[in-house]
Amino acid sequence: MRKLLVLAVLVVLSVVATVATTATASNPAAIGTYTISDHGQGGWAGGPLNSDGSLGGGGSISFSYAGAQVVYLISPVSWSWVNAGDVNLCFNQIHLQGPDILSPYQCFELPVTGTPIVFYGTTLRVTLTG
Repeated sequence: MRKLLVLAVLVVLSVVATVATTATASNPAAIGTYTISDHGQGGWAGGPLNSDGSLGGGGSISFSYAGAQVVYLISPVSWSWVNAGDVNLCFNQIHLQGPDILSPYQCFELPVTGTPIVFYGTTLRVTLTG
C-alpha cells in the first residue's frame, strides 16, 4: 500500500511539473516593450519584447497613395540584438485595402533608449524592463 501511495505521489508531481513547464514555455516573460507611432496619416504598433525572441502586440498602417487609401495590419514576429544598444524588430505587414505596395515582411533596427525618439515624423521607443 505504501509503494502504491509513493507511486501515486510521483505521478502527480510528474504531471504538475509537466504542466508548469508547458505553461512557462507557452508564455515567455516580457523583458521589454516597443512603441512606434506615426505623426502623419496614421500608423502605430506596440507590444512586449518576449524573452524567447518573439514580439507581442501589433498595430496597423493607413495612408493615401495614388488616390487610394492603403491599409495594412502589422503582425509582430520577432526581435533580436544587433549590438549592445540596438535591436532588430521584425513584422509581417498584411495587406487589407488599396494598392499592395509594401513588402509583406519588414525589419527595423531601433535604439534601446527607454525614451521616445522622433525620427522622420515617427515616434519610436524601445525599453527594457529588467
